Amino acid sequence: MSCDLIFQEVIALAIGAAMPTVTRGSHPPPPSNDTLPYIQFGQGEVSDTFVPGHEILTEVHVWSAKEGPHEAKTLQGQIRGALHSLDFTRSGWKFINVREDSARTFLDVDGETWHGVQRFRALAGPA
Repeated sequence: MSCDLIFQEVIALAIGAAMPTVTRGSHPPPPSNDTLPYIQFGQGEVSDTFVPGHEILTEVHVWSAKEGPHEAKTLQGQIRGALHSLDFTRSGWKFINVREDSARTFLDVDGETWHGVQRFRALAGPA
């Protein structure tokens, strides 16, 4: 399995363990306000800038229907806490230096839903 898919699996497991009651999925956006708050992951990229492995960038999205950005920002803080500085080995790959590269929160195009986007970076090499 490719290192980026393994990284996404581990992100899903870590977020699920930290936030078991929040709906998660790999399909944006959530189907209705009934499923909010909602966390989506899966978009990303892999580059060969790290030798002998790869640099992986993956985005995590959150949506909230609460008034104001507070719930979305709180969810982002919980996700940051679950993933930041995570080091692990899985399926023949060693992942190190997991860091939040960027985070932003904004009112989504519907004018009602708060949307947060975080980008996480990891270095992956053969275990």
